[in-house]
Amino acid sequence: GYYISESSVQPATTSSGWVSYEGASAKETVLFSLSPTPGSKTISVWWKDRSGNLSSGVQDSLTHLLDLPYSLSFTDTDVDSNELGGVVQLAYTAAGVTVSHFELTWGSGLPQSLIGHTSIVTLDATGSLAYTFADNTPIPAGVTHLNVWAKQQNETIAVKSFVLAK
Repeated sequence: GYYISESSVQPATTSSGWVSYEGASAKETVLFSLSPTPGSKTISVWWKDRSGNLSSGVQDSLTHLLDLPYSLSFTDTDVDSNELGGVVQLAYTAAGVTVSHFELTWGSGLPQSLIGHTSIVTLDATGSLAYTFADNTPIPAGVTHLNVWAKQQNETIAVKSFVLAK
């Protein structure tokens, strides 16, 4: 059988949660529901044979992101295709999730930030959710998107990416 958990503590052979897989293929897909709290997760899996011998288990980490109801509006007022200017306005509905701040970053796709670039700005979730790019702000090489990262302290809980179209 197998046992999947968000805990790294090895289960007892008699713990509830063991799943039998008689005759199952080694390539079988198994579904596992994460706890609803967003953030970093470590998933652990153990196997036991018919005699009750346990494997040492394997672990992997992931980040559980939410689909928060927030949007970005931006009208580029700079005519140069290599520059931008204007106000970025973020609209956010709390929806029962605590967000401490948002980070605006340059991006080259979803959901990554452009390597070597720090955040453009950090916006406190309880303050103004607007940022003004000064006219003639150069767009870094390789940038195709603006990314907005919703954070709980330093933990990313959601990300949205918006295409910069000239």
